[in-house]
Formats: sequence, C-alpha cells, structure tokens
Amino acid sequence: MHRLLVNACHDLSRRGRRFEVEVPAIGLDRSDPTDDFASVVTRDELDRAFLRLPVEHRAVLVLTHYVGMSAAEVADVLGIPVGTVYSRLHYGIRLMRSAMVDSSKPATADPAREPVR
Repeated sequence: MHRLLVNACHDLSRRGRRFEVEVPAIGLDRSDPTDDFASVVTRDELDRAFLRLPVEHRAVLVLTHYVGMSAAEVADVLGIPVGTVYSRLHYGIRLMRSAMVDSSKPATADPAREPVR
C-alpha cells in the first residue's frame, strides 16, 4: 500500500512536467474562517505549493502528515535513513512555506520594461 502511494507521487510528478499552467494569484481577505470561498482559495494555494515540491519531499510529507507514520516507519517504507526523513521533512516544510508566500504576492511588471517618465 505504501509503495502504491510513493509510486502515485512519482506518477503525478511526471504528469505535472507535461502540463504546467501559471495562473496569477488574486489578493483576498481571509479574515472570515467560515467563508467557503476563502477555504477553497487556501486549499488551492496549498495544492499549488505542494506540486512545486520535489517528489522526495512530497512523499515524506504525505507519509508523515497525511498517513500519520513516524519517521522510522517512513524510513522503512522509502528505504532511506531516519536522518534523511527528518531532513526532507524540514526542507519540504520550508519549501511549502516559501511557495505559499510566493503565490500570495501579486504579479508585478518587469521593472526593466517600464517606460521612463
């Protein structure tokens, strides 16, 4: 079962390379936690950030946070040392945070192409 999950992550990664679409982010007020639209936008941002991660980091994040495995169990499933699991988890979370921050910034024009006034 675990191997199927890891293979699915690899398949998704290969598929993602073929069709990549950039959609500009829209600034939204997320002050109301009961707002369904805001929750969909947040989920979409999480999904986009998750897809920007390397497959190795994705697999570790899924197995630890979604499946609920310990680092030792993840290491056994993936065939890597426990220290590598912790490292990939650390850097995966860091990359998710930076991807979330990058996706929340509005797209800016290239300053080199702006007309001189």
